[in-house]
Amino acid sequence: MKKIKSILLALSMVSLQSQATFSIIAYDPSTGQLGSALASCVSLPDYMDPTFFLTEIVAGKGVVITQAEVPFPNSNLLAAAGLITEGKNPGEIIEHLILNDQDHTPHMRQNLVLTISSPGYSVGEAYSGSAISEQVGSSAGVNYVIAGNELEDGVVARMESAFTQADGDLKSKLLATLVSVKNSGLGDKRCTQHGVTSHSAFIKVGNESVYYNSQSDTVDAIDGLIGVASSW
Repeated sequence: MKKIKSILLALSMVSLQSQATFSIIAYDPSTGQLGSALASCVSLPDYMDPTFFLTEIVAGKGVVITQAEVPFPNSNLLAAAGLITEGKNPGEIIEHLILNDQDHTPHMRQNLVLTISSPGYSVGEAYSGSAISEQVGSSAGVNYVIAGNELEDGVVARMESAFTQADGDLKSKLLATLVSVKNSGLGDKRCTQHGVTSHSAFIKVGNESVYYNSQSDTVDAIDGLIGVASSW
């Protein structure tokens, strides 16, 4: 019971403090896999898997990430997954989330949506609400969408370059994308003041995921993620 209460408390904190994040969703047409990866300055208990409330992958259909101000329970995420299942395209899904936001505060959200439109081809979009006032950026390319907020200059461009140039399977490419931010000395503004990119990070491909939640201001979550991903 104590652990459950701790989870609920942490999630309520996420709903207030989940800005300062960079992420990517992607599709690998060679394997049909869909995946997502994210790093954030939000601090979470070491046992909490952030994929539980930030991302959904619908096999063969699409993938979504919700970030910035994230409510809990995250009905917006579940609604997006349902619309992906129905075959809606990213523009339709984002429009629905804006018009039907569970707390009527779409201006506080940042959402990334990618759907498979035909075998081997996907389309994607990102939405950033007007209340996200700090450094915000996004990019949608061939089979990927990248977005972030409260970022150092150049984070989105660095991620885009890394993903498009990386070799290997989708897991490897998503990890390389996050690692590129760290290796460039960039990241989330709230964390770079401590010399790290993030306090929490994850990768999810299909129904498998790995995550790392740092328990120290000076331990980089992406370094931790590299360690746990090595045995994945």
